[in-house]
Formats: sequence, structure tokens, C-alpha cells
Amino acid sequence: MGLTPVLVVGIIFLSIYKIFELFVRRQERIALIEKLSENMDLSNIQKQLSGMNHLRISGFGSLKSGCLLIGLGLGMLVAYIVVTKEGLSHSNWGDSSAIGIIYASCILLFGGASLLIAFIIEMKLSKKKED
Repeated sequence: MGLTPVLVVGIIFLSIYKIFELFVRRQERIALIEKLSENMDLSNIQKQLSGMNHLRISGFGSLKSGCLLIGLGLGMLVAYIVVTKEGLSHSNWGDSSAIGIIYASCILLFGGASLLIAFIIEMKLSKKKED
């Protein structure tokens, strides 16, 4: 029961993000097709495609997913430790509310921190790749 609101909010935000990403990619493809239709010469097409390499999505999806799952698991573990150390129980309403807040805050805090770590790793790897 405690994770249901977190999962629902996460699914809603992920769906909204994917819809926006779909429209942005569509506009990029349309712009690429328009540029290609203007210059039908093969050498110009190759130059334009090589210049649009920055539009490609990086292959760091598994790194981001892995770091996010590690962060979420670590957040749940820390929340569990905090709840058991404090001796909180679900029988009291105030304690139950505090438990939910502790779990949600730890999960979001460690999940966000793990995505920041994944971003830093991705930037270092891409910088090393450029050099």
C-alpha cells in the first residue's frame, strides 16, 4: 500500500515524458527529411547525416536504469533501517504516516542521487571518447 502512490506517480511522469519525446523525435525526423529533400545529392546527404550525429541517443540506457534501480533499492533499505531503529509501527496512524513519508523521501532521494551519478559517469565517458 505504501509504494502504490509512488508507482502511480512514476508511471504518470514516465508516460508524459515519453509522449513529449515522441513528438520531439517526430519533429526532428521531419526536419531531416526536409533537409534531405532539398539536397538530393548523395554527398550532401552524407555530410548532413554526419553533422547530425549529436541527435543520436546515447547507449547509456542500461547505465541509467542500473543506477536508478540501485538507488531505489538503497533508498528502501535505508528507509527500512530508519523505521526499525525508531520502532515505528503501522498500528498508530501518526507512525503509519511517518513511515510512508520516510519510505517515499528515501526512495526519491537515493533514486535522484543515483541518476546524478549516472549522468556524471556518462559525461566522463563521453568526454573520454571525444579525446
